[in-house]
Amino acid sequence: MNRYCLLAGAAASCLFLPARGTAQGAAPPPAAAPIIVTGQRDVAGDTGSRLGLTEAETPATLERLTQADLQQRGLRTAREAFDGVVGAIAGNVPGNPAVLSLRGFAGNAVSILRDGVRVSTSTVVQRDTNTWHYDRIEVLKGPASVLYGEGALGGVVNLVTRKPVIGERRLDLLASTGSFGTVYAAGGVNIAAAADLAIRADASYQRSDSLYAVDRNASHSAGLTASALWRPDPRWSLLIGVEHFEDRYDATYQGMALIPGRYALEPSRAVRSTGGLVADRALRRVNYNPLGAYSGADETTLRARLDGAIGGGWRVAIDLTGYAARRAFLLADTQVFTAPSAAFPQGGIRQSYQDFRHDHRFWNARGLVVNEGRVWGLRNRFSLGVEGNGTRFRSPRRQAPATALPEVDLRDPAIIAIPNGAGLFTTSDVIFDSRLHQLSLFAEDALNLTPRWLVLGGARWDHIALTRTTIQNASGAAERNAPRFDPVSWRLGTTWTARPGVTLYAQYTTAVSPVSSILLASIANSRFRLTSGAAWEAGSQARAWGGPVY
Repeated sequence: MNRYCLLAGAAASCLFLPARGTAQGAAPPPAAAPIIVTGQRDVAGDTGSRLGLTEAETPATLERLTQADLQQRGLRTAREAFDGVVGAIAGNVPGNPAVLSLRGFAGNAVSILRDGVRVSTSTVVQRDTNTWHYDRIEVLKGPASVLYGEGALGGVVNLVTRKPVIGERRLDLLASTGSFGTVYAAGGVNIAAAADLAIRADASYQRSDSLYAVDRNASHSAGLTASALWRPDPRWSLLIGVEHFEDRYDATYQGMALIPGRYALEPSRAVRSTGGLVADRALRRVNYNPLGAYSGADETTLRARLDGAIGGGWRVAIDLTGYAARRAFLLADTQVFTAPSAAFPQGGIRQSYQDFRHDHRFWNARGLVVNEGRVWGLRNRFSLGVEGNGTRFRSPRRQAPATALPEVDLRDPAIIAIPNGAGLFTTSDVIFDSRLHQLSLFAEDALNLTPRWLVLGGARWDHIALTRTTIQNASGAAERNAPRFDPVSWRLGTTWTARPGVTLYAQYTTAVSPVSSILLASIANSRFRLTSGAAWEAGSQARAWGGPVY
């Protein structure tokens, strides 16, 4: 998509600087105070470890997209950002507008975090949010259950929101326009409210006639994030934040219907089935969804984090998170070609229909203690944490067969109404009601055997208690299951600095994942044990072009 962008962050920042001037003939200004330049370690963040390791000390493949990277590369949405990750493939499906595949794993096997907290599987919670609100996006490739629990078989993506900066006054603005009537606007402000208090707020809005050049596929998304950082003492800080995101996609696009090759006007060689079905490029923009079909979400997160140093090399951190969301998926979910007839000489399309909704509530509490000291005279970093959370997930779901919607013309489909009537939704008119509680204990240790050689180990135990009920709305019959899981994940790795800027690393790590999303699994699937996986990884990284190269 071609876009013409206006970046006004640097210029707008000047609005917050105090004006200065010297009258003609006035005394010269006093000598400038000394300029002090400080450096900062290249810390990998909490995504690869909770020990404050640098990227070179982390025995894993990490990738980081900063806000500057996102702006320079024009990555405006989560899907675009995920697609910009090396080795990742991102796409769009109605139930998961920013589906991500990482190292061959997709959906439930890749975890998406918000500031280090996993709300649920990515296929349930991830939306195509505006990237303006993220300070950076960190990607840990490979199994990561030892850090984040079930579901991290293929890797982890951590969306780190922008935070206030003490003592800084700043205003950032962004506006852009593009093809298909696309408009994007965003802004953020950092306010130094006091010497020890800063506040940051960001807002964004995007609308488009169609992000994918499809008929009747208008969309809009918006976000609002705000947080306050209080640091009454150099050793302690308290962060309180709120995030709200919403989006809507009209007549969600289901992709091109495959049709017999003999009826295609512009058959594509890219997609062909063994049965002779092809993708017809002439149908590229056609949308068969009924009038009023849409996909949308509205979600709000409240969070608080307390960090502090308690002496003797010990630090503590407490994270509290509350989350609420409502989502809706109203769409024709399958498209079947019908042979030409008197009514439709070029062929027709029949579709089934679904109406799925989510009412999602979640809380999470995590406590962590970290120590940096000496063991037998060697530098050692150690962490121990406990995490607990609870989820209430209620999902009314109705599905109607292909006979529920009238047949429409293949080339020029009539815009039809959403099907209605109790007779259309029978055994598929159900409510999924899930209650999920998890308790986790985890620990990590990094020991420097020499200044250049580090050994890292970690382990995690999860207790997962699911209560799942499927209710038939027509009869009131209910089927229940209450599985319990107690997986243990662990990893062992090492890094060695071969020379300044060049590091060799290796690790063995394990992970677990349910058969499908634990909140949406059928009663039958919820009876299966968790899938387990393991990976060996070895490689090297070097500093180049301002970052690590693996």
